[in-house]
Amino acid sequence: MSSYKAPGPTAIEVHSSIPVANSEAEEIITQYIDATSESTDQLLSMSSDSMPSVVSRNHAMIQQLRRVQRDLRGLPPLEVEQDKEEEKTEEKETEKEEEK
Repeated sequence: MSSYKAPGPTAIEVHSSIPVANSEAEEIITQYIDATSESTDQLLSMSSDSMPSVVSRNHAMIQQLRRVQRDLRGLPPLEVEQDKEEEKTEEKETEKEEEK
């Protein structure tokens, strides 16, 4: 059994905020994605029982940030993502019809 324990939730208090241009936000997200991808690659090179769950969480987070990044760049969602959204919508409609 691994000794790794995931950190607990973090509370953040926002005292003030300023608007950020889309290009600046996209740049910040890109830098974060690059840095996180690097650390994920390093985790993959290590062998540990707990690492797959950490890598899995990182992968999900990176995928979501890439979606935001595409949106900030003004690009449409990837076709695969659109197909998944359509499938989810169809499933919800089917469930609603079955409930009636």
